[in-house]
Amino acid sequence: MNTHNKKIIIFDFDGTIIKTDSFILMINLLQEKSWLNKLILSILFQIYKKNMLSNFAFKYLVFWFSRIRLHHLNEIATSVAKKIQAEGLINQIIIKEMEIEIKNQSYIIIITASPSLLVKKILETLFPHIYPELHILGTELKIKNGVINGIIFNCFKKNKVKCLLKIGIKAADRLYFDSEDDIEIAKLVKEAYRVNMQGDVTRWK
Repeated sequence: MNTHNKKIIIFDFDGTIIKTDSFILMINLLQEKSWLNKLILSILFQIYKKNMLSNFAFKYLVFWFSRIRLHHLNEIATSVAKKIQAEGLINQIIIKEMEIEIKNQSYIIIITASPSLLVKKILETLFPHIYPELHILGTELKIKNGVINGIIFNCFKKNKVKCLLKIGIKAADRLYFDSEDDIEIAKLVKEAYRVNMQGDVTRWK
């Protein structure tokens, strides 16, 4: 990874680049597969919301029960992208900022708690003109014989810092984020900007 003499700009994905949660949108589509899927995933979500399941366990079990094939995940991601676009859930302020930084030859990192394979396909579908310039880090999936049956690394809260360290990023110039989940990353950057539910951006650090 060559970041020599480049600014490093980090963007959260869910709630920052898009005004929604891509993992929840994925689950909603999985629930449409069958009544059993809908029942199991609804129960898992309710248990998770009551803090009776960790974030890791929730994601792991969603994939373990769903047994999604890789090609099906790509289809789901494309459907999620179309829904995001149709419902106006793209934060255009952030996209414009990203385009400016790409023109300035900054090193752009997208970091997400959602599965990286899901987010990569969403970004490729929505923003083909800038996708090649994006470096995407996220939750890593457990895959066997082309079937996703769990997760092996949850890129969530403090683990997001571990994701950055894995690729040699110990500090960065700027972060755009939406929630307390990214505070640990905010400590590593020179400037941090928080994005609210309406997509407005304010200086945090």
